[in-house]
Amino acid sequence: MDYLSGYVSNEDFYETDDDYSDDKANANYTILDEAEIRRRQEEQISHISLLLSLSNDQASLLLYHYNWKVDKLQDDWFADEHAVRDKVGLLINPINDKNIDNENEEDDTCKICYDELEPANCRSVSCGHKFCVVCWKSYISVAINDTGAGVLSLKCPAIKCQAAVTRDLIVELVSKEEKEKFDEYFVRSFVEGRKNTTKWCPAPGCDKAVEFVLTDGDSHRYDVTCVCSRAFCWNCGEETHRPVDCELVAKWTLKNSSEAENTKWILAYAKPCPMCKRPIEKTVGCNHMTCSAPCRFEFCWLCLGSWYDHMGCNRFRVEDRDIDEKMRKHAQLYIRRYSHYYERWASNHKSRQKAMDDLQRVEEHDLSKLSGRVNTPTTQLEFVVQGWKEIIECRRVLKWTYAYGYYLEEDKKEDKDFKIKKELFEFLQGQAETQLERLHSCAEIELSRFLKDVDGDDDDRTMYNPDDMDFSKYRAKLVDLTKVTGTHFEELLKALENGLPEVDLDRKIGRNTSKKRKDSASSSQGPQGCDHLLYGSWQCDQCTLH
Repeated sequence: MDYLSGYVSNEDFYETDDDYSDDKANANYTILDEAEIRRRQEEQISHISLLLSLSNDQASLLLYHYNWKVDKLQDDWFADEHAVRDKVGLLINPINDKNIDNENEEDDTCKICYDELEPANCRSVSCGHKFCVVCWKSYISVAINDTGAGVLSLKCPAIKCQAAVTRDLIVELVSKEEKEKFDEYFVRSFVEGRKNTTKWCPAPGCDKAVEFVLTDGDSHRYDVTCVCSRAFCWNCGEETHRPVDCELVAKWTLKNSSEAENTKWILAYAKPCPMCKRPIEKTVGCNHMTCSAPCRFEFCWLCLGSWYDHMGCNRFRVEDRDIDEKMRKHAQLYIRRYSHYYERWASNHKSRQKAMDDLQRVEEHDLSKLSGRVNTPTTQLEFVVQGWKEIIECRRVLKWTYAYGYYLEEDKKEDKDFKIKKELFEFLQGQAETQLERLHSCAEIELSRFLKDVDGDDDDRTMYNPDDMDFSKYRAKLVDLTKVTGTHFEELLKALENGLPEVDLDRKIGRNTSKKRKDSASSSQGPQGCDHLLYGSWQCDQCTLH
């Protein structure tokens, strides 16, 4: 589908992992597995080691400290090598503690456990401080298990010593389990140190990373699909949310979970007790209200006067409560508007989740069953899977168009073209939604006719009969609906992401967008009964009028 960030086409968007990798050749993001991350790490380590005449372990320490930014490391190193060494902890000469405060102290004891040191059982780093192997093992083990990735920047255990502990010493002394942990931290540092260009896939259990390069003119195209099938926005980490931007997604998500919405509901559908001011909701028809304990004040729901001396409130009086009533009505309108967009947003979200479950069932069970019923290899039934995946993606897009619509109306005071833009938006959204419902019905209901069993308690279940419906016609219908639905949503995305530019075009050339939309919507059907109307022309592959 072209509207999926332009990365892959409709025909091969949901293929195997091998096909997926081929499709990414010209994309602006690359999926990295662990082997590729290690290969890139070793490539950079070898480059720095050769260029700076350092060991691989020293080069890896420098790259980790510089977040694997080779150019930055090279610039700083050649500008002031000693400053970089001091900053990272790669000392050229060992520290001579005897010149400071240890003139009378022998160097043949471990400064942690005070056991005698033998050449075979002691180790040191660039500073020259020697400790026994047992103390080194304990020190590094605690760092791996307690500080996690902090072990990658571990310093010498001597007091105030900033000499770095290199990878070779750690790998030599730790256990196999701890070595695996350290190795994992080291691999992950390559991704987490380059957050501006590389991030982990957020799917639970997925160990793939995504390297992303934003191209000019594609500032709104952050959509990424990992090989695990998780689609997400590389910029914010949420699910892909075109046509809305990350800021609007954050606002909408916060709004849906905000307690402020509860407050507005109380204002719209409750009234304060005249005595204690607690909000009260009317649940019965009688206007005689009694506040809960300990207040127990009795009053009239309409005029909020005391019930004991209440003589009727049928006469109109201009009082301060009229202002409260206006505020309440305004809040009710606000709640209805929010509910309109939220309910449709949530409905499409649930429909998408159901479609994902249906797709899994189709791939695992229905395709093989359908293959036997219609005498067609499963490889030739891929169009069914493509239809379902088109539904899933279109449901996602449609869901976020309702968030777009909510904020489009909220900004109407600042936009003089609001009315025209709203009509254009609702027209495009309605056309796309109608087409999606046709596709969903075709994939869900019409396909079930070929899958019904002859057995069962339900008398309505019957074996598929070729006379009831020609499968070749069903195939042509589903393929056509899949393509046309994709076209509708592609045009919808283009219009919304470009700020509905046709509104400006209509104003410049003196045409009324509203009239054009109404005329288009009420115009005759396309050639041969086609009703795939968009922008005043027919967009399906069977039509030629444009």
